[in-house]
Amino acid sequence: MTVRPPLRWYTLLVSAFALAASAFVQASGLAGVPISKRIGPDEYRAAPALWSVTAAPGKVYVASNDGVLVYDGSDWATVPLPIGVNATLVRRLPDGTIMVGGNDTYGRLELDAVRGYRYVDLLASSGLPESDRRLGPVWEMVQAPEGIYVQSQNFLHLMPANGAPTRSWPMGPDMRSIIAFGGDLYARIQDQGLGWLRDGKLQLVPGGEAFRRVPVSGILGWGGSRFVVAGNGVWRLDDSGVEQALQWPDGDLATYMTVPLDGGGFAVSTLDGEVMVVDAGLRLRQRVKIADQSVLDLARDNEGALWAVTDTEVVRLGMPSAWSILDHTHGVRGLVADTAEFDGALWVSTARGLFRMTDDGAGSVRSEQMPWVHLEGYGLLADERAMLISEREGLRELKPGSREPRTLHAGEAVYWPQWVRNHPDLAIANTDHEFLLLAYGKDGWSIAARWPLQGMAIIDVIQTADGEFWLSDDRGPPQRWRINLATRERVAAEAFGEEQGLPIDGEDRPKLFFIDGELRAWAKGRTYQFDRDFGRFAAVETPDWVSALVQPGKLSVVETTMGLFAYTPRDLMRRPASTMAWERVQIGGWSSTGFGPPRVSRGGVLRVPVWNGVLQYAPEGPVLPMPDLAVSFDQLLVQGDYGELRPGEIERDSLSLLSWQPQRMRFTLGTLEPGARFRYRLSTIAPTFSDWSDRDLTIRGLDPGEYLFEVEGQLPSGRKIAPLRLRLLVMPRWFEEPVLRGLLLLAVIGVAVSVSRAIGRRRVRRVEAQNRQLEQRIADRTLELERANARLAEMAVEDPLTSAQNRRALEQALAREWARCAEQGLPLAALMIDVDHFKRYNDHHGHLEGDRVLIEVAALLRTDLSVPVEILARYGGEEFTLLLPGATLEAAARRAELLRDAVERARTGVTVSIGVAVAWPTVAEVPSSLMRSADQALYEAKRQGRNRVVCADT
Repeated sequence: MTVRPPLRWYTLLVSAFALAASAFVQASGLAGVPISKRIGPDEYRAAPALWSVTAAPGKVYVASNDGVLVYDGSDWATVPLPIGVNATLVRRLPDGTIMVGGNDTYGRLELDAVRGYRYVDLLASSGLPESDRRLGPVWEMVQAPEGIYVQSQNFLHLMPANGAPTRSWPMGPDMRSIIAFGGDLYARIQDQGLGWLRDGKLQLVPGGEAFRRVPVSGILGWGGSRFVVAGNGVWRLDDSGVEQALQWPDGDLATYMTVPLDGGGFAVSTLDGEVMVVDAGLRLRQRVKIADQSVLDLARDNEGALWAVTDTEVVRLGMPSAWSILDHTHGVRGLVADTAEFDGALWVSTARGLFRMTDDGAGSVRSEQMPWVHLEGYGLLADERAMLISEREGLRELKPGSREPRTLHAGEAVYWPQWVRNHPDLAIANTDHEFLLLAYGKDGWSIAARWPLQGMAIIDVIQTADGEFWLSDDRGPPQRWRINLATRERVAAEAFGEEQGLPIDGEDRPKLFFIDGELRAWAKGRTYQFDRDFGRFAAVETPDWVSALVQPGKLSVVETTMGLFAYTPRDLMRRPASTMAWERVQIGGWSSTGFGPPRVSRGGVLRVPVWNGVLQYAPEGPVLPMPDLAVSFDQLLVQGDYGELRPGEIERDSLSLLSWQPQRMRFTLGTLEPGARFRYRLSTIAPTFSDWSDRDLTIRGLDPGEYLFEVEGQLPSGRKIAPLRLRLLVMPRWFEEPVLRGLLLLAVIGVAVSVSRAIGRRRVRRVEAQNRQLEQRIADRTLELERANARLAEMAVEDPLTSAQNRRALEQALAREWARCAEQGLPLAALMIDVDHFKRYNDHHGHLEGDRVLIEVAALLRTDLSVPVEILARYGGEEFTLLLPGATLEAAARRAELLRDAVERARTGVTVSIGVAVAWPTVAEVPSSLMRSADQALYEAKRQGRNRVVCADT
């Protein structure tokens, strides 16, 4: 056994671990927890029994008792394995193949563009005897140069890379792990140790016996060294043996799974519910308990996030990351208003009071609620001399080392103290009734002057020059106060409203902000700038960064050592001094809301109040480059003339189609960040962008021509997303060519003449036949035959599922009613009806439930149907058509709204969108024009948000 003692510097590192961790905390702020999202069975919609996880760009795969769960940032889907078999393992190979293992089975997932994922059983085609297929559960699958190894409870299989027959070696439960690294296959066998596995036999590595009874969760390498991650620490492995490089601080741990990190280091999970991050310098940077259950597997996605599975939950973790959060697990209670560093602690003011937070010396946080703040806390203002605390019951001053504050003002709320610019011994604050000027003297802070607000309700106070303060008023126009800071006297107070160029009658009062030496205001949906020479406001062009805000009417701007921050409750933007360009703050691929004032500590740590705590950004922490995002097709299907679907083929950013060929589209951004939304426009058909909606879109068909189709994407985090642009080249069908149409018209006229002559001759023969003797028995049989033929014809034009007429019957009825209405001078109305989000409903609830919904919807659409004059037909899939001969546009619209309301009220679980069109038929026109108009109206109804009726222009 070759086990060398730890090197001296490693020993020093281990013995000084607590010191190193403490230093890390001091540099990066208090030890917050990673930003995370927990996903339970109510969201992934499967039995709460999970085993394994792997990630691919824009996809996460989870092995469960119900099969493989697939998540794409929007929805979860389940891919079942053979009947009764659960999935115990899922792995992504370097070539992108998704391998799956279960009880007595292993294989891969294949993606069909139309039908989705399916499981391909590779064990069944392995050629192995039945005895070697009794695997038990599959625990691991790794790829080595010679092929893919499959570790199960009873066997080790090798699927050779050269296509040779699968090999098999009996292996019992003593084989605890197999690991592929550096072209070698390693294994740990209980009571033997760690070694190379060659031809099913273990050859111990030098010193490998040290792991006879110590679990090994991974072998990794960086910087020219190999490391073994084990239950008792991290070991360096080389040709001469093993030596310990890092001991875990609390002794042996039940380490289980390890994943490498970019640039060196790793993340490791434990059976005690922990996830730890060790950097390339072998320093334990983060240690977080994420569950009371075992963390069974880890995976990293292409955006740097960790995915962990416990027995019942999938957890997305923002670690390692420069971002962390202080939340209720650290004792933060209530909505956070402000933060400040003072007297060696972080102070957090919330709706539940004031909290003092310090490092507990063990990598966590000690939180203490101050008993002298009983109600809501507001703003904090601190330097090395003292801290001002504004709260519901007054204004207090706390000195360093003191546990009890001194009260400066009591009996009413005091809001948001702030420094007076260029005067470090002066500050301002306000109550509901007074404006306060504070001064610092030998005894500390005191109220130097106060002025009544005379009914104003101050939103905020902005300083624009020495002694010049602008007060935003929630009850009227903003005011400019001028105060002589030397004499502590107010020398002027002016209001700025309509007469001074600033509208105040919008939904919100004007919101002032000061940037680049200019005072600006957001009022009534526009930006205004104050002209000091003329003493009035004037409308100016709104900057792009302001237009991009979700709530510009609540904008505030804060200057920090990191640059300018602009924030609203739903926006957080930053302008670094180095670039002078505004950018939305990216929280490592996460989103948040409820932003409060950003504060930057002297140590350079950014803290921002959010709805669930305090976000922290440590500049020296790992900042992972986020991949560029672009809208693309997750699915693009084109429907054939007989309803069959095929993948759309894009060549040179163009898609070729035939006229009136439907397309089904599903968009993706290639990210696992949730909340993606899309909007689209189609030149000449819908030239303006639609409202933001989900990722599914159906285009029913287009007239011949060339169209530009554009799709934009949006995420809650505000990441930049490149749009999708696609040319749709719609070719006419053969019968739509002008020359062929003319020939066809001549042919129709010729046929009509021939038919007319044939009808005349037939009538003559019929009259002659009536004069001959007719036998009663022949007449009876003829009647029976006619009845049978009628029944066959009825069956040929009826949809078997919904009992509505089918498309063939619709086409016949349309031609018949078009001719009849043209002859009688009557209008003809068509209603195109589509079940909203039916594909999603079908995917979530199954085809049987989808069929039930179609049957119920068809029954509701038959309400008050006047047969045989009115015709209800199933147009295809989830689409129906209703023909209303003689109906005006107003009558058809009323009928459509009644049907839409009936479906919504029936609680079928779905709604419908309806496009209405009315035509006055003529012989010169074709009936398909009516259907096109109705279909375009339906398209517009779906573009406007679905569950509505839209009428085409008559």
